[in-house]
Amino acid sequence: FFFKQKTAYEIYQCDWSSDVCSSDLNVPRAEHSGILAGHAHRSHAGREQLGDEALVGRPRQHHADHVEVFGARDAPAAKEPWLHAKPPLQRRHFVAAAVHDLADGLAHPFGPDHLLAMVAVGLWSAAALPGARRWLGPLTFLAAMSVGALLGVAGVVLPGVEAGIALSVVMFGAMLVMGARLNAGAGLGLIACAALLHGLAHGAELQAGHSFAAYAAGFLATTSALHLAGLGLGQALRQAKAVVWQLLGGGLGLAGLLMLARI
Repeated sequence: FFFKQKTAYEIYQCDWSSDVCSSDLNVPRAEHSGILAGHAHRSHAGREQLGDEALVGRPRQHHADHVEVFGARDAPAAKEPWLHAKPPLQRRHFVAAAVHDLADGLAHPFGPDHLLAMVAVGLWSAAALPGARRWLGPLTFLAAMSVGALLGVAGVVLPGVEAGIALSVVMFGAMLVMGARLNAGAGLGLIACAALLHGLAHGAELQAGHSFAAYAAGFLATTSALHLAGLGLGQALRQAKAVVWQLLGGGLGLAGLLMLARI
């Protein structure tokens, strides 16, 4: 029987009867390793090229995220920095300083000289000014005190401000004794002069670099509350006898003289 002899290219794994040895099918080990290494190198290069093309095709922020993962120094900022950002220390310090200035402003008018003068303004306004005009006394004091505080912050210094504030308490005592007999315009003028001195003292207390707005809001709020207290007390005593007002005025004048003696 004649049959065609099979070559190595036609041999099948199951055909072991051929005269072609199976060793002929094996590529030499060194050559086989070289072929595999070449395929691996080309495959790795192809993947790198595809990876670069994929990165180029992606949106810019994804590429930035990929670079940031590997720690590149020139990587852009995070895509959403507000998720991890904390409030700046400077902002927290500014808020804390403003709150501190507000508290200082609220507390400053509670000194005995300021407190007595501001309550006295409300008392005199309730006793001497009729109807809605009684608000003119407190409003005049607040306006003139604000001007004085601005001058004090600006560095304006007048000699004897503390003595003038103590004398203003004596003056308000005299105004309470006089009551409605004192002309309303003259009384408001005296209130404005006294308030200017009180404002200068307030402004001089504010240290450099602090918030004048917060500080002023504090002492204006406390001054308004003290004026309201004086107005309420004066309205309650409006029908009282003259001796009551004389006693109030005399006690206020005496307190002012004691404060003046301690300066």
